[in-house]
Amino acid sequence: MTVTPERLERREGGFVIEAERLAALLGLPAEQVRAELNAGRIVTRVEKGEGEDAGTWRLTFLRGADRARLVVDAQGRELRRSRISVPPPPKGARGSPPRSYPTPLTAAPPPAWPPAPSRLADEDRPDEATLRALVDDFYAQVRADPELGPLFNAAVADWPAHLERIAAFWSSALLGSGAYKGDPFGRHRPHAPQMTAAMFERWLALWAEATEAHLSPAAARSALSKARRIASGLRMALLPQVAGDGFRLPS
Repeated sequence: MTVTPERLERREGGFVIEAERLAALLGLPAEQVRAELNAGRIVTRVEKGEGEDAGTWRLTFLRGADRARLVVDAQGRELRRSRISVPPPPKGARGSPPRSYPTPLTAAPPPAWPPAPSRLADEDRPDEATLRALVDDFYAQVRADPELGPLFNAAVADWPAHLERIAAFWSSALLGSGAYKGDPFGRHRPHAPQMTAAMFERWLALWAEATEAHLSPAAARSALSKARRIASGLRMALLPQVAGDGFRLPS
């Protein structure tokens, strides 16, 4: 029998979550959660959904390298939850000194990218050749970009293989093909010391231009929405002090 979680209590500017529920989400004893909240070792953030996420709220709980989230509706009903643990970049990574990460809750790597059924109408679904042209054009812009180019050109040793892998990723993300079997978090983690929040914004801006040029309006909107979610997840994991993209801090 499936047990439906109780609604979170709504208060001005956010929601109230019981220590026991947060403890279950983080995989910690409730007393430890209370102590770490009081000591400031667990940081909370409440963000309001916009666009496709309008009418929902995202509650994020950051504990060192660990991030747990609840997405709820305006009445506090839980819609989905997630939890990831991102180990620190490997020693010897180029660039600025690595950030200090507490020991993660679990040593298990993040799950591989899960394919999902496409929601695009048949007439809006791009074929594989269109996706490959989109990816090629987008990364040509990325490589030439003054802000993103140095990072990507230093990180990618084999561009043909990279473009093939990214085309498979977007085939999975947009078409539900399941062609991508990799670990996006693992591939980005070694380069976290060189990343900034502004780079994610620039990446999204170039992606928006490329999708508008190559896809139908509906497919371009879907691709940009998915890219925002991906960027938000990566940015929250790799730059945990920075707020995400798909949701905004309420004014």
